[in-house]
Amino acid sequence: MSKITPISCFHYPNFHIWIKTCVIFVAISFVLPYLTWAFDAANYPMSQVGLITVQHLGKPLALPEKLGAVSQGFQGNGKMVVHIQDLHCNYEVQMNIAKTIHHLAKEYGLKLVGEEGAFHTVNTAAISDFPIKQAREQVSDYFVRQGKLTGAEFYAAIGEYPIRLEGIETPALYEAGQQAVRSFLNAESQGYCYDLREMLAELKATLYNPRLKQFDARRVAWREGSLDLLKY
Repeated sequence: MSKITPISCFHYPNFHIWIKTCVIFVAISFVLPYLTWAFDAANYPMSQVGLITVQHLGKPLALPEKLGAVSQGFQGNGKMVVHIQDLHCNYEVQMNIAKTIHHLAKEYGLKLVGEEGAFHTVNTAAISDFPIKQAREQVSDYFVRQGKLTGAEFYAAIGEYPIRLEGIETPALYEAGQQAVRSFLNAESQGYCYDLREMLAELKATLYNPRLKQFDARRVAWREGSLDLLKY
């Protein structure tokens, strides 16, 4: 007897509509995380903001609203630790992280940044040692847009205040995680992802109004590089 999995159910007409519904719901939950219980805003009390004091400076920890929001804080007695939750390979988010690091380095003397996805010192000298500032900035910006550099790496390469960038992963655990992902990201699973994209594209035609369709077309053009940021 063959085993029926959620993915293999795509091949069974009787299950097709239910699988479509579940897949679309899961996709929407990632786009709008506040629809899921794990992101209940009540779990992150904002009342603690302004109560966290940086010990060696004697002033409260604050962050410009345009860069993000402090969702939770704990007043300890040791060194200041700031945990930044990010969205990978998103240009705006990564640039805001770079600006946040700049703010923390300037106002609070931040010098060490721990980065996920690495387990050694991250060396950005190939960019930071290049003598032409404009070239450094343009190359770094390009690689952030391509998802090749993180916001932290961007700042380490061209930032005004020097920081040390250290990987925080355990090599064995990180490799095990990569192997688990590779076992799923095969040709078959990628085919189903493309099928999902096509289904979502079909839904746009019936659910989006003309103005939303126009906006979405410009968003796709900007993401694919055929429309520059200013025109977008």
